[in-house]
Amino acid sequence: RSRDPDVAHYGFVTFTSLASAASAAQSKHLEKGFKVGMASEPRDYVWTQLEEISQETIQARRAGTRCTSAAVLLLWTFPVGFVQVIAQVDALVELLPFLKPIFEFNTLLTNLVSGLLPVVALSILLSLVPAIYGNLALRAGKLTRSSVALAVFEKYSIHAIVHGFIITTISGSLLQAVADIGQNPLSIFSLLGKSIPIQARFFIGFVTLRALTGVVGRLLQLGGLVFGIFKAQIAQTEKEKKGAFDPGPVDFQRDWSDDILVWTICIAYATIQPMVCIMGIVYFMHNYAVSAYRIIFMHKIDYETSGMFCIGVVNRVLVGLLISQITIIGVLSAGEGFIKAISVVPLLFITYWYMGYHKSTYQDILERRILPQISAGYLDSQRPRRKVIDVLSRRYHQQIWKPPVVSVDLQNPLANPQPAFVYITDPTEKANNAASAAADTEEQEASDWKEGVVGGLGGSGRHNKGALARFRSNVVVRDGLDKEKKRKKRPLFTPAPLIRQTTSANLLDASRQGLREVVHLMWNDEGDIHPDPDSIMEVKEKMGMILNSRAVDKEEDEIETHRKP
Repeated sequence: RSRDPDVAHYGFVTFTSLASAASAAQSKHLEKGFKVGMASEPRDYVWTQLEEISQETIQARRAGTRCTSAAVLLLWTFPVGFVQVIAQVDALVELLPFLKPIFEFNTLLTNLVSGLLPVVALSILLSLVPAIYGNLALRAGKLTRSSVALAVFEKYSIHAIVHGFIITTISGSLLQAVADIGQNPLSIFSLLGKSIPIQARFFIGFVTLRALTGVVGRLLQLGGLVFGIFKAQIAQTEKEKKGAFDPGPVDFQRDWSDDILVWTICIAYATIQPMVCIMGIVYFMHNYAVSAYRIIFMHKIDYETSGMFCIGVVNRVLVGLLISQITIIGVLSAGEGFIKAISVVPLLFITYWYMGYHKSTYQDILERRILPQISAGYLDSQRPRRKVIDVLSRRYHQQIWKPPVVSVDLQNPLANPQPAFVYITDPTEKANNAASAAADTEEQEASDWKEGVVGGLGGSGRHNKGALARFRSNVVVRDGLDKEKKRKKRPLFTPAPLIRQTTSANLLDASRQGLREVVHLMWNDEGDIHPDPDSIMEVKEKMGMILNSRAVDKEEDEIETHRKP
């Protein structure tokens, strides 16, 4: 890419059947440099990432962000401990002596400050973390909004538990606690058993504040209101004014991490201070009503994670349960109830075993997003081909590939590809190229219908003609641009919604010969590949996908009506 800025690192191939897409996503197409997997929805992609992130640098990026995330997790201990120390009335009086007469005169204010100030300070510190982890996820090379949200959720939820619960509990003797745990790891049981009951009052205030103000703040969105008023004042178009108060998507990674923190606190104090659980019930009741209203009436869903958030939430809930069990063992051990403490130990192993079972059973399947071949074939059999063509013809009015740079003769797929015939769909370009567009002959247009048009990089796109040719052949694309036909650099892709029928391909090993290498993949009933033209024609006849030069059938007439001139 450094030598040719017009060559991208990723590409997309569209299939008409789920079975073909699932088979292609699980096949090894080249010996190296060609990773294939199921693509997300086009609206889910951060399209600038596809232009900027290369496979050569992604490993270094991930290693760097892991180190940075670990540093944030460790170094955040110091501001949390510092805030917890100075957010006390005595510390404030020493730091700001003019407050001493005020606190001595007003006992109610003193109690209010001593109860709420540490809680508010901790909440402000935790609210700064998701933005840091979000930027780190983009730096790590995440290509989709869903993967960024999952990365933020995984890191921030652990960060909230560590700093919002564990570090807050032992912040009064942090260095001594670390030294004790280093010398004797089992001392963590007694440490939590002695420290957690002392902090019960603080966590009652913390959960109460979250229940009465935190959840309501999600609904009120004062920050969004202030920014919306400001944006509406400086907006220059009607569209900008209407979008000024758009609340955007639901911030699941932040909201669910806060929910898991409250869950961990409540389950840890369930046997120590039940009052925390009462406020926890109030919190989750408010949160249920507010979240339902926000999702239904306020926000829009920008991406689909295919159930991966559920896996993360269950794992973090089980982590909270483990912390609760460790706390119970520590409390019982501190009270010399050794036999009772030993009876809780098996629960640790059972919980840990279930975490591994849940991950191995569900996470691997959901991460791959690939349907089994039998299920994919059954779903394909339930969808009429006429309906598939109609849906694709309508959805492809939104361009997903810019432009088609190479065309392939389906009758001879192993022959060298030719430069694609470009259809101008942008209104400005159409006006500028009206003379050349008028010169396109019927013969050229007819021959182009016979060719499989492969989408590529930069320039204008093709609508239904390219879409029809693309979904009538299954191809995997590799290589770079035609060197003799350089185009001006443009945005790489414009998203079009085609859910779970596209596969993403890495174009890192693009050769410098100037032509694309196209590998046709046609499967028979046994899943064998037929590279020869006769076999390909036989498969196409079974699928009813033969293109006539201009004797289009009724279905193609329907598509022609949708195609832009």
